[in-house]
Amino acid sequence: MKNVMILIILVIGVNAFAQRNRSNCNDRPQFTNEQMAELKTKKMTLMFDLNEVQQQKIKEVLLTNPMGNRTTRKLEKKELSDKELYEMKSAELDAKIAFNEKMRSILTQEQYELWKNNRKEHPKRKERHRKSKG
Repeated sequence: MKNVMILIILVIGVNAFAQRNRSNCNDRPQFTNEQMAELKTKKMTLMFDLNEVQQQKIKEVLLTNPMGNRTTRKLEKKELSDKELYEMKSAELDAKIAFNEKMRSILTQEQYELWKNNRKEHPKRKERHRKSKG
């Protein structure tokens, strides 16, 4: 009986700690689109040594980029029909193509190559982060 009580207390304690870890993702600061664009522009300035004109243009592109805005629609894919899902995916890809073309026009050839290579590594970082979360 004593062993059963200890086991129950242990299971309840472990379960309580497991639930707490999931709520930590909501503790991150919620930046506005303008703040996010400013931070991304500064980060890119450090990475690619951008000049003032490039910084302003990139900030404008980031602010007008529909893929980067948090205020865009957040529908679950389950709620969409096949046609709506196709149109959404097509619009996303069109936006990515337009974004890449704008970045190509703003950045120099060397900067664009660095930016493109940096973006290729990004999914790998997401995958590592996903695996480490469990």
